[in-house]
Amino acid sequence: MHRRFIAPIAITLTCLLLLGASESKLHFLSADAVDVVQLLPYPPDNNSDEYHREIEQILKIQVTRSDDEIARGKSESKLTVFAFADVLGPWFTAENCPQTAEFYKKITSDSKYFTELGKDHWKRPRPPRSDDRVKPLLEEKDDSYPSGHATRGMIFAETLAEIFPHEREALLARGRQIGWDRVIVGVHFPSDVYAGRVLGHALARELLAKPEFRAELEKVKAELDAHAVQSAATR
Repeated sequence: MHRRFIAPIAITLTCLLLLGASESKLHFLSADAVDVVQLLPYPPDNNSDEYHREIEQILKIQVTRSDDEIARGKSESKLTVFAFADVLGPWFTAENCPQTAEFYKKITSDSKYFTELGKDHWKRPRPPRSDDRVKPLLEEKDDSYPSGHATRGMIFAETLAEIFPHEREALLARGRQIGWDRVIVGVHFPSDVYAGRVLGHALARELLAKPEFRAELEKVKAELDAHAVQSAATR
């Protein structure tokens, strides 16, 4: 085979392998479940007034954030569903709820697939790479838009609310807080967070519409209900 034909074939095969590897991250959703680029607006241009207002907001937060906010934001760096123990109670841990932990690892993988599509499309730099006055409290190397934490925070909140409907408002508030904490620690713009919330709600709707997802959610509900009852009985 002539050398000039080898390179295009190799590139094509590499792209196909990368696509297959990326889609292998999906457990419940298909790759076309949500069109991220069509769903979300473009992030503010760096020359826009909106961008400059976002930078000023980040800089203001940088000098007013409390020690408690800083500690909370840092604790959410490696985000799992058990960040919602603030709402559900101290019994809500990976050690107590192994089935729940595995279930939400799958959800996390699905969520990251879609947020990575957005990040790869818009390639928005993180606030510290846009303005050297921003001093982040965490190091993040990927792109900024949309926020993966904000996306997962809303998916986690929406799905947990199916199990604990009486805690729905508190769960949603915690999910929103998880996203905003990324602004507090200086690694996201507010518009990254708002976009992540929109995407998170859209992905949650798609997940909850799938019978196979609902079936696994019922198993998780049984595990969590048992712990919640036991915890209530020991109070």
